[in-house]
Amino acid sequence: MGMAKAKAVTPSLDEDLDDRIKGLAAWILEHAPHVAAEQEHLDEGTRESAYWHFGYLTALLDVREFLARRGFSLH
Repeated sequence: MGMAKAKAVTPSLDEDLDDRIKGLAAWILEHAPHVAAEQEHLDEGTRESAYWHFGYLTALLDVREFLARRGFSLH
């Protein structure tokens, strides 16, 4: 009798991104619901703008690493 190979269950990229988005949205609602209205990061030269840009850079690096681990090429 042959044993059937168990296929690894890997969430799709869309599912992974949806999970990350839902988690971050829930965190914002719980810990900082005011940020949606304030948007101080849009004011050039503010501390909030610097933190927004740093966060965006971090997100881009995270996405690139995430895709590389999944075998995607950006070229």
